Amino acid sequence: FAALLARPLAALGAAVWVLRRDDLYAPGLSSLGFPAQKLIFVRAADDDEVMAAVEDAARSPGVSVVVGETDSIGLVAGRRLQLACATHGTTALLIERRPFGGKANPRDIASPSTRWRITAELSQPDIEGLGLGLGAPRWRVALERCRGGRPGEWIIEMKEEDHGPYPLRVVAELADHRMAAPDPVAAAG
Repeated sequence: FAALLARPLAALGAAVWVLRRDDLYAPGLSSLGFPAQKLIFVRAADDDEVMAAVEDAARSPGVSVVVGETDSIGLVAGRRLQLACATHGTTALLIERRPFGGKANPRDIASPSTRWRITAELSQPDIEGLGLGLGAPRWRVALERCRGGRPGEWIIEMKEEDHGPYPLRVVAELADHRMAAPDPVAAAG
């Protein structure tokens, strides 16, 4: 999912992926249309090294997007990264990933102004074709926190036929019927 979000930005400059394990499958990124020739892998020993490498990459000229896999984000490190991205026009995506399992310490996690939770969702079988294979990859995307905004939840999937700049589409209903505009005829009567 992060690769699909980073793909259009990676077309504009270098993409840096900072991780703690050597398990990112580059051919899989290429199959998603991610420009692998622009990808730089950085392996870090711990979360402090991950955040330092992500911040350094965000400040580097020619880097358009940085993806970091970390267990937790400290308040100071999160703020420094936010300032680096704002100053240099870089986009950073942080994936909460615990390489050795366990729960994060709530005191160590920064409280960003916007927080998304993204989980895998079951795909729908290919009905139009022969119906023999799996459908397009799907994710449940929940906006949990947004200053001045309203939380929401959607199911999105990858558009198989399109590897353009926006390869995702919403498959869940968008309308929030609680916010429907009042009927002008009923209001006048």
